[in-house]
Amino acid sequence: VEVTENANAATAGASAEGVLFAGPKFGVAGQLASTDAQYKAIQDFTKLYQDAYKEAPVLFSGFGWDATYLAAEAIGRAKSGDPTAVKAALEQTKFVGTTGIYTWTATDHDGLGPESMAIIVIKDGKFAPAP
Repeated sequence: VEVTENANAATAGASAEGVLFAGPKFGVAGQLASTDAQYKAIQDFTKLYQDAYKEAPVLFSGFGWDATYLAAEAIGRAKSGDPTAVKAALEQTKFVGTTGIYTWTATDHDGLGPESMAIIVIKDGKFAPAP
């Protein structure tokens, strides 16, 4: 499993070699341990995407997938499209997605913790987990 953003790293060439950055684990999907909490969500989404579009997903497709799923799930739990009811449902959400583990509360509308991120290095023109 590989995301197409690796093409961006390759385009930057040698000047990007060794660059470190924090990003979603989706960026290094093919190198995650099968025991990682996000592994199954990422693998399932990637298979669906590749089956539908015949190419590797881009990182932003994972954000769109997660957002759509979260909204639909919250509307379902709220049993309504009423914004107040949906907001209340979102504030009780724990969701393992392609781009992170979301745990929202009334006081935390970001919901992402450090366990959702990876330190990524550009190595040989590709994204890789930093050692």
